[in-house]
Amino acid sequence: TMDLLSGRFAIGIDKKVVTVDAESGKILCIFTAHRDKILHCGFSYSGERIITSSCDKKCRIWDAEGYLHLSLGHYGTVFAGTYSNDDKQIVTTSYDTYIRFWDICKGQLMTTLA
Repeated sequence: TMDLLSGRFAIGIDKKVVTVDAESGKILCIFTAHRDKILHCGFSYSGERIITSSCDKKCRIWDAEGYLHLSLGHYGTVFAGTYSNDDKQIVTTSYDTYIRFWDICKGQLMTTLA
């Protein structure tokens, strides 16, 4: 996905995330994000964080340089995650049939829908 403010792409390739400058095509950062295949990655609205979801049953929050801030779990493959407009909460969906809402400032699960 693309961060429109900074003109960067975040791409999940196998277990790694690659960030690329959209204008020049230059690779900005590559980091190993998961123990299994990444299914989704995207920037927060502010462009300061990247969310990744994976077959390893984790959703993770990173800064744009690849430093891990938070790792959140499900019972099955996590196939998507997205930020709220204020970047303080995320929602994740998984093959475990749960939709989870997280407060990422506190690192806590807020609610689960089945």
